[in-house]
Amino acid sequence: MDILKKLPLLLCAPLLTACYTDFEPKIDSAPVLCMNAVIDAGEEFTVQLSHSWRYDDYEAYKADHTVTDGTVDVYADGNPVCRATYSEWTETDAYGAERKRSGYLIPYKPQAGQEVSLRACSPKYGTADAVVTIPFEPLTGTAQVDKTVEVNNYLFEDDPYGGSYAYQYFHISMNIKLPVNDRSGINEYFQLAWEAADCSNEDVDFNCGNPEFDMEPIFSEHIDALETVFASDAWGFTVFSDNSFRGSSYPLHLMFRNISLHRVSAEPDDSLPDGCYMRLILFSLDRNLYNWYMYDWHESESVVGMLGSIGLAENTTSYSNVSTRAGLVVARNRSVIEISL
Repeated sequence: MDILKKLPLLLCAPLLTACYTDFEPKIDSAPVLCMNAVIDAGEEFTVQLSHSWRYDDYEAYKADHTVTDGTVDVYADGNPVCRATYSEWTETDAYGAERKRSGYLIPYKPQAGQEVSLRACSPKYGTADAVVTIPFEPLTGTAQVDKTVEVNNYLFEDDPYGGSYAYQYFHISMNIKLPVNDRSGINEYFQLAWEAADCSNEDVDFNCGNPEFDMEPIFSEHIDALETVFASDAWGFTVFSDNSFRGSSYPLHLMFRNISLHRVSAEPDDSLPDGCYMRLILFSLDRNLYNWYMYDWHESESVVGMLGSIGLAENTTSYSNVSTRAGLVVARNRSVIEISL
């Protein structure tokens, strides 16, 4: 079916034999200030400032465009909160690894429902403004889980490196139904993520894989009839809105067929280790982040986007909520559901 997505390109191939010529569009291309930030409810955040450059300045693609001489003013519900300047620092993660960070660190933790305004100023590139509303924590019900477990044991005796031990492979299928409850009176947007968490003391390797995306129709709600004709799909796309269940509840269906767990132990034990669980993260997104995801999918996955990239359709307009039309400032909140194996 994937050939159907490329069929319009093949049919239009004879039209691509024309000559090309360079021309100057005479569009104002003076550099402007670019601002980017992801704001999580209840957490401090970092703003990144850079500047735009002309599309045909090939040397600029290799340059560092970070703006370090600016300031960022933060307002919450119209009230001034703080002013940040550029800084560099080192962060240490949970495993002790250090990572160098830089940007405009904002020592403020926005709360759900607040309107946060950012104004960035640079002596050379002017000002940039953006406004976001911090979304509320998504409402979920109790997850219903059905799972099946298959165990394969491989025994190694008198191994020259580790003595006798058992290598075990667990193949797990998990069928999850997670109620997503919508708040009445507001439009809500969501994104689902997941990860495997291993907190056991045993020697295990745990991977939860991906769900069957086509089993949950709400992940495909953004695909219109034209895209369906050309076999567009939503594989890997987990952003959705409350359009189909506004003011009510939706049973999100997730089927994980390829959860795997490997364990090395002194002797076979068919029971699953304690402390291993799957973590589902349901994000609520502000409208700007939802709009950007829609733009990104249409630009990279849709038939119209592919035609636009070769000049056979109108180009998809890049999405930005910054006043200079350069950058993206977005907000999100989250609920975490942990499912023990």
